[in-house]
Amino acid sequence: MSQTNEQASRDTAPAGSIRFNTDSAKIEIYNGEAWWDVEATSSFEQTGGTRGIRAGGYSATDRIEFFNIDTVGNATDFGNLTDARWGMGSASDRTRAIFAGGDSPGDVDTIDFITFAQQGNAVDFGNLSANRRYTVGGSNSTRSLLCGGAAGSTQYNIIEYVTTQTTGNAVDYGDLTVARQSSSASACSPTRTVISGGYTAPAAGSTIDYVTTSTLGNAANFGDKTAAGSYGSGITSNAVRGLATATPYGTNSSVIESITIASLGNATTFGTPLQNKRSQTTSSNGHGTLLNVIRMQDRPKTAASIARQLNRDDIPNVQYGLRKLVREGLCKKVTNTGSKHVAFTVTDQGKKLTDNYAKVRRQILIEQTGNIDRIDEKLLEATRLLSMLTGLYDEVGRIASSYSRVDYK
Repeated sequence: MSQTNEQASRDTAPAGSIRFNTDSAKIEIYNGEAWWDVEATSSFEQTGGTRGIRAGGYSATDRIEFFNIDTVGNATDFGNLTDARWGMGSASDRTRAIFAGGDSPGDVDTIDFITFAQQGNAVDFGNLSANRRYTVGGSNSTRSLLCGGAAGSTQYNIIEYVTTQTTGNAVDYGDLTVARQSSSASACSPTRTVISGGYTAPAAGSTIDYVTTSTLGNAANFGDKTAAGSYGSGITSNAVRGLATATPYGTNSSVIESITIASLGNATTFGTPLQNKRSQTTSSNGHGTLLNVIRMQDRPKTAASIARQLNRDDIPNVQYGLRKLVREGLCKKVTNTGSKHVAFTVTDQGKKLTDNYAKVRRQILIEQTGNIDRIDEKLLEATRLLSMLTGLYDEVGRIASSYSRVDYK
């Protein structure tokens, strides 16, 4: 779609409109400000967060640990970074986390990555454009941003990005509104990345910036923190709310702040952490979608049928997620008499969790669509189109699989 047509579409389309983008071959929905890729939106919201990763730390360790977010307990060894360092930026998608830059001691441009489901050492991903520490990361389903940072006494306003599933060097994206390091955190929705606070020499700053993640360009002002702060520990977000810690420079005293990602404005106080730390890096992935698929129609499902429902071919990752859900008491294995096939069904605890999820979803998603004209009709139209395209992709896949690139003699 040309830029002229895109602008005209934004000017005339009411919120809730649905279209098929002929340039990208994707179905999109308009939220009143921008067109959202339906597929990207869905996959982003599936990264709810059951495994957390903690990497590096002061002073210069290469240790990577993981912990189960839903289960109280100690961290477990995951592997090692390619270099011992602290003050890294991090970002992730559903299966992979990246760790960028840091102090080794001495600022470095290294980017490492790990796969959540596979314990082991980090692997080289590429390099930043310059050596720097204390960047902050943000991501959508395909792209990871690395913002700000410092090298020696120099503060950077640069924003760079990588395609998370494709190894390579970082590429220029744009600039922050002000050069800074040690931003408290980033919060991400399917379309927006928000960067909070940071140390803007000679003092901590209170500025919150945001960018539209899929569109290259400079950051714009979002609002202000409750207080100037830097040296924050990265905290996750869902598609609606972002959390960030504010740790004033030179202290270990933190508070947790909250923003609504889609609404520009100042942060509000959310609470206080159990333990005050600084200069840590965190990232998470999740298996909440697996649990909701198992719960559908309250019938047991095999790993293969769950993967088919999600249109996924990474069966080992699906099986890993199912093992996690079983260990956490959210689902259990069942077998039919005389059958060797193992299926999964939710436990009472899993039913309670999915019921709570449905309640929250109604509150933060369905109720928000009440003012969209003919929303039920539009969603029904989108569902039919998605079903048709799914069948089309399946048919094309079967046709493509009948061709061979090997010449047999």
